[in-house]
Amino acid sequence: MPCSRREFLHLVQLAVGSSALAGALPGCDTGGQVDGSVAVTAGQAVVTFALFPALATVGGGVVVSAGGVPIAVIRTASDAAVALSAICTHAGCTVGYGGNQTLRCACHGSQFSSTGAVLQGPANAPLERFAAVVNPADVTVSGL
Repeated sequence: MPCSRREFLHLVQLAVGSSALAGALPGCDTGGQVDGSVAVTAGQAVVTFALFPALATVGGGVVVSAGGVPIAVIRTASDAAVALSAICTHAGCTVGYGGNQTLRCACHGSQFSSTGAVLQGPANAPLERFAAVVNPADVTVSGL
């Protein structure tokens, strides 16, 4: 049985990380798949190509738990990437990256561009953006 939005948000507040979140919400479909986790130090997360090889190529993307907060990182060019909150602005589900620089929420069908803009509702607010810098072996995300 699905949980209410209030129950879902309360459980999200209680969950510490993505694995705890998945186990704490047996009746809720959280939507997207979290590909792994990275530590956040001084507001920055380093997402390495060694752990997340999809980011080594243009068009690749992952959803990671950065200090317990899901973020989407998408390689948009050889020297550029974007980082966005992976929490759907409609109901708080985790969005997934399916390629073509588009993020999709499996809960209610919202879609977002790689800029965070809403492509399809019911969400009507964009995803939060974070600074992302491509380095030789990783993407560093700041502002977390």
